[in-house]
Amino acid sequence: MNVAVSLNGEGSGHATRMAALCQGLSGEHRVSLLCPDHTWDRLRPRFPDFDFTPIPYLRTIYRYNSVDVGRTLVFNSGHFLRRPWTTRRLADRLQDMGIQALISDYEPFGPLAAKRAGIPVLLFNHQGVVDTHRSLKPSWLLAWFINRVMMPYGNAHITSSFYNGDVGPLIRQEVTGKTPTRGDFVFVYAREAFREHVVPALGRFPDTNFRVFPSGHSSFTDSLASCLGIVAPAGHQLISECLSLGKPLLVFPQQGQYEQELNARMLAASGWGMIGSIRRLPRALERFLAALDRFPLHQPSTGVRYCLHDDAPRAVRLVDEWLRQAVHSEKRAATHQAVTRHTPATLR
Repeated sequence: MNVAVSLNGEGSGHATRMAALCQGLSGEHRVSLLCPDHTWDRLRPRFPDFDFTPIPYLRTIYRYNSVDVGRTLVFNSGHFLRRPWTTRRLADRLQDMGIQALISDYEPFGPLAAKRAGIPVLLFNHQGVVDTHRSLKPSWLLAWFINRVMMPYGNAHITSSFYNGDVGPLIRQEVTGKTPTRGDFVFVYAREAFREHVVPALGRFPDTNFRVFPSGHSSFTDSLASCLGIVAPAGHQLISECLSLGKPLLVFPQQGQYEQELNARMLAASGWGMIGSIRRLPRALERFLAALDRFPLHQPSTGVRYCLHDDAPRAVRLVDEWLRQAVHSEKRAATHQAVTRHTPATLR
């Protein structure tokens, strides 16, 4: 079966999740990728035989560890103004490739093109959990609106999450193949605006060994598996990988991102993490370091369905079942239309 996968180019979580899904699907299906150029650069070494089609990069711009809504809208406005042309071009491309179904991870152009081409669409992402955790906070209303933009069409939806998901997280093989050990350092993941806040604060703890990533000196996955704990923003994929290794986290949700706020709350409710504030970063680090030997701090909340391990095999099975049913339904509908067209009106 010819399957296309379209994915968001923001951060690394979408690429990591869909790489695990593509790995599982490629044994039974011919998979093609629709993603921004820089995302393909990351995935090409792993999937050199996949067909690739570039799509626009919808970027989120941050300032002082929070979403800069105005600059984000300005940066992406051109892509949305050109959306009708982009959709037509992609629809033609999907038809030329003989694509029978499309799986989309939080990316709007692929689903709209597939709809135009009459191709069934499966939405597969983490951000869908936001819709089921309603709030009156402005950040939730913004997240709900963004979800409508990023998930404009779909015939079905599967959410992947370490909490309350249809399936649990999809963990890459580089992590699942590691045996967790307890080293003598704390792993710090700090990019862009978060880095300028956290790195100076680390100097207040001269007796603690920190490894800051991204880094060209140490292996990311080896360090993740052998650290004492992790300090990072509250992105879902990294949290899931750490939980699968049994590692505690101190997370700092990016302001204005309800999904990260929700991730952080659910992590804390699991007993495996703490939530920090940038304004009180040294105090949060002090509390976390003092508690490293006591995690999990409590039993997981009974009101949450947690999955703290790799659930890729079950996710691949569910997606494969949907693909076969969706394509079978399309063929049956096409056959019905053909029969109806060629059946005399008096016999209908």
